[in-house]
Amino acid sequence: MRITSYTVGGTESYGVVTEAGIVDARPLAGGARTLRDAIARNVLDEIAETAANRTPDHRIEDVEFLPVVPNPDKILCVGLNYRSHVLEGGNRPAPEWPMIFTRYPNS
Repeated sequence: MRITSYTVGGTESYGVVTEAGIVDARPLAGGARTLRDAIARNVLDEIAETAANRTPDHRIEDVEFLPVVPNPDKILCVGLNYRSHVLEGGNRPAPEWPMIFTRYPNS
């Protein structure tokens, strides 16, 4: 299942991306208003099953995509995880392991 957060006509929502368009998942998610809420309520399987039998509510070209989870608690980042990224920083050796670091929405 491919799922996304988006806005259309000034309204934010989230839905299942299909070949034919996007099925709005908010009505299918038992009251989960955001994708983060749907994940917390563990209703993604239910959304996937219901969306598989529905006609898309929106054409892909009619929506503006948002970050998949637009309201995260934290963001886990991976840095220096491929050679060209290491080379962007100048002449330094590649690390043995990628750098893992966090970002928080209020920082």
